[in-house]
Amino acid sequence: MLPRIPPERALPAAPVVLARYLVAHAQVRRPSTLQRWCAAVAAAHDVAGYQSPTRDEQVRTVLAGIRRTHRTRPARVAAAAPADLRAMLEPLDPAHDRDARDRALLLIGFAAALRRSELAALGIGDLLVDAEGLRVFIAASKIDQKALGHTRGLAYGTDLRTCPVRAWQAWLEHRGAGLAGAAVACGVNGVYPAGEAVAFVRVDRWGNLGRSPRVPSLESWPTAQPRPGSVGTGRGTRCAAGSPPPPMPAARRR
Repeated sequence: MLPRIPPERALPAAPVVLARYLVAHAQVRRPSTLQRWCAAVAAAHDVAGYQSPTRDEQVRTVLAGIRRTHRTRPARVAAAAPADLRAMLEPLDPAHDRDARDRALLLIGFAAALRRSELAALGIGDLLVDAEGLRVFIAASKIDQKALGHTRGLAYGTDLRTCPVRAWQAWLEHRGAGLAGAAVACGVNGVYPAGEAVAFVRVDRWGNLGRSPRVPSLESWPTAQPRPGSVGTGRGTRCAAGSPPPPMPAARRR
């Protein structure tokens, strides 16, 4: 149990108070977490117009001592290899809307080394195909907090099955996007300019295209199968009189 720290004034915080706070949490928190907390404290003081206690030599010495005493290896996830990518692409059928979208997502994300948030934020106008390949404009990212933006170029692949440029063109054909700059059919009822349409939209279980970015947690829900004695009603299932309702898919239970 953490030692109880007497109440102190939050703004401006005294360096000794912040140092005691860091020491009190050093046994249960990673040094990287404490460093992030210090960054938040510094930002709060800067916004309020106060001198940040994180710049005090006492706080810096305490943080350095915590890092030396509690050394931890950074948690890193192994990057996917080309063989892993081919295995993910193998079950996808380019003739289906959702699979065509997922192929483009995987290949563009792999080739451009994009984060999930960067892929979800892409618009139709952010991807341009030319004679050299595909130009992907990243408006903002984790390492570009000021949203200055930058462009990454993807060349045509030698293998048609793993070419990100052709996968993007195939997904555009499924969306009925046509040429760059033209109106893009996005969803069932809406038509949006190319620069405003989301690049990778949701595709429901019936193949209808949505307007919002892909939401894996929603699309991964399994389809409920009708139970004996139930009557189909198009997109849902209702039970016959006297029969229990069908079970909710496991992914949707709470």
